[in-house]
Amino acid sequence: MNYQLTIFDAPIFYMQGISEVLVKNNVFASVSIFRIRREFLDNYEKNPTDFVIYGSLLVNIYDILDLVESVRRINPAVRNIVVGNYYEISDIRKFFERGIHCYLDRDTEIAEFLEAVRFLKQGNIYICNSAIFTIDEIGWNP
Repeated sequence: MNYQLTIFDAPIFYMQGISEVLVKNNVFASVSIFRIRREFLDNYEKNPTDFVIYGSLLVNIYDILDLVESVRRINPAVRNIVVGNYYEISDIRKFFERGIHCYLDRDTEIAEFLEAVRFLKQGNIYICNSAIFTIDEIGWNP
């Protein structure tokens, strides 16, 4: 299947670079990038993609939660990925309760990102290795 990805984050050079790598390596057929909320939502409504990555540099946790819900109303089958700044477990739990499928910390390496995408394509969820240790400590099972 030719999966499509939308990224909502900053800076532009990061998004353009990751987009090129993902398309060149056939991880995604296409990647759209946005950093302005209204443009992102307007475009997503017209052209929903299979995956969305939300970066935490542009918006706070409550804005991300709101975006996730808005995108899920447009496309309930979307696979949502949050790339965060070492959120607390209670915040990560909120993300999953609102409909994300994957949480990655900002320092997640490309190999783990690709593993996460593979899991998501199979219909599973994924939490990055750096966050999973804390989750194991408190006994939460998303």
